[in-house]
Amino acid sequence: MDNTVIIKGMQSGIVVMLDDKKDYDELKEDIKNKFIESAKFLGKADIGISLEGRKLTDEQIKEILEIISE
Repeated sequence: MDNTVIIKGMQSGIVVMLDDKKDYDELKEDIKNKFIESAKFLGKADIGISLEGRKLTDEQIKEILEIISE
């Protein structure tokens, strides 16, 4: 998975840095795995999320947010 997905905690929530060179479908799998690994740290709290580092369509943003919420 390397560092294709990096989660940074901020006062207002979290920033998710996404690799802009990785295939989108592979990146979605990396996002899923990263959030599974981080589940204990993040808990079930409602937090603000910012997706950065890659241009995304509205549909891609929706898909990623669904992956994160699972």
